[in-house]
Amino acid sequence: LALDAEHILPDMAGKKPLCMFQFTRLFQTVRVPHLGCDELVTHSDNRHVIVSCGGQLYSLDVIREDGSVVEVKTLYAQLKRIKDAPRSAGSRLPCMTV
Repeated sequence: LALDAEHILPDMAGKKPLCMFQFTRLFQTVRVPHLGCDELVTHSDNRHVIVSCGGQLYSLDVIREDGSVVEVKTLYAQLKRIKDAPRSAGSRLPCMTV
């Protein structure tokens, strides 16, 4: 991908380039809860994102095993299936509780 290969030009603040390091972690980092202190873990080999919809979490592949990006048309169809998926009745604990 262009980001991994550092082919994307850095954002600028006036004439000064901003640090782009955070983008290497944007879609690869997860917070793992522990007693006392959580841990940030980075996985550079992930090919999916997590989608939260209707109180449920879904895994959505966005990069194929060969490293190519899934087409927008395919992603749209998968997101529509997630949006239209039947939901169970009853109360659910929000997935982003503290």
